[in-house]
Amino acid sequence: MRNQIKQNNASQPAKKQAKSMAWLASVTLVFSICVGFSFSTLAMVPEAENNTKQLNDSDISEQQIRESALYSQLTYVIENLPKAVFVTAREEWAHDYGLTEGPGLLNTFEYLRSLVPFESLQNDMPMSIFLSGPHYDDKLVLTSKYNFGHYNPEFVKYFGSVVSELLSNKSFVSATKQMVEKYGVLHNLAGLQTIYRLIEKDQATFNKFTTQYEQKRLNGTWVEGSYSYSSNLPEELNEQYYWNWAGTHYYFWVRRDIDGTKELWSPIIDSIIYAYTGRE
Repeated sequence: MRNQIKQNNASQPAKKQAKSMAWLASVTLVFSICVGFSFSTLAMVPEAENNTKQLNDSDISEQQIRESALYSQLTYVIENLPKAVFVTAREEWAHDYGLTEGPGLLNTFEYLRSLVPFESLQNDMPMSIFLSGPHYDDKLVLTSKYNFGHYNPEFVKYFGSVVSELLSNKSFVSATKQMVEKYGVLHNLAGLQTIYRLIEKDQATFNKFTTQYEQKRLNGTWVEGSYSYSSNLPEELNEQYYWNWAGTHYYFWVRRDIDGTKELWSPIIDSIIYAYTGRE
C-alpha cells in the first residue's frame, strides 16, 4: 500500500493538483540534490518522528561515512553526469533545456533523477529524508499547489557530513571539477548562494514575504502558476539580470526557512563552491 508523508498541520487544506509546476526550489542537487531530493521522494512511514534516527556528528566515523550508501550515490552521480538523460517530472511538459547550458534547478533535477532512483536512496538512508510533504514512497508529487516536502534536519546534517568527507578527497575534486562546471551543478549552487546573500542584506523583506507565503499557502489563497509568482518577489530580483532562476532560488530559501533547514543548507552549498572554485 502506498504511504504518504505525514502532514504536520491539521489545518492544511486538501491538496490540489495544479497542472502547472509548483516552484520546487526545494531542490535539486544530488550535489544538486543538495538541493533534488528537495522535492523528492520517499515518504516516511506513518509516525515520522518516532522512526527518525537522531544522528550526531560523533555517532558516525569517517570510515562509516565513506562506506555509506549516500557517499557512493553522490560519487556515482558526479562521475556519471555525462550519462544523465532527461526524464521529465512535470505533467504535460517535455521541453528539455539540456544539462550543459546552465539550466535551472528543476531541469537539472530531471536529468539527475535518471542516475539515482529515489526509492533506492531513501531505502539506504539511516533516517527519512522528509518529515512531511505531498510525496509518496513510490512517486514524487510535484504538482501540489499548497504543499511541499519538509526536510528532516537530521538528513540535512548527515548529507553535510557526507559532502564534507567527499570534498576532503582532493583527487576526486580535481577529477570532477570540469564535469560539475560543464553540467550546471556549480551554476545552480552559485545561484542559490547569490540569492541567499541578497536575503541576508534584506532579512526583513524576506521574513515578511515568507510569512505571507506561509499564511496564504495554508489557507489555499497563494497565487502561483505559470510565471505569475514573479510578481510577488522583491524588486531587487530583477529577472532581466537573474532570468527566472531568481524566483525558483528565492522560493527554495523560503521553503527551507519554513521547514527549519535554511541555515543547514547554506554552509553545505558554500563548502562545495569553495572546494571547486576557491571562492567563498
